[in-house]
Amino acid sequence: MCMDVYRLEFLENLDIVSIFSSEGEKVAFSSAISTSAARGAVEKWLLEVQENMIMSVRDVIAKARDVRQENRACRICTCLKYEWCLL
Repeated sequence: MCMDVYRLEFLENLDIVSIFSSEGEKVAFSSAISTSAARGAVEKWLLEVQENMIMSVRDVIAKARDVRQENRACRICTCLKYEWCLL
């Protein structure tokens, strides 16, 4: 998976909590990445960024799909009530 990562958002303790694209889109990580746990090994936390990025994007897509299905169910219910009222 390739994604245009423009920058990372770090907390004061240097945990990474989200990524930004060059277009300004932000994806918050499902769980923070501790750079201090890598003990200076940049390659280690960069791999975690990649894994967390994929997982977090999947989570965002799943939440959007769930909301869309809920909204669709509400629209169907509203339409059915509306048709029933017209009868």
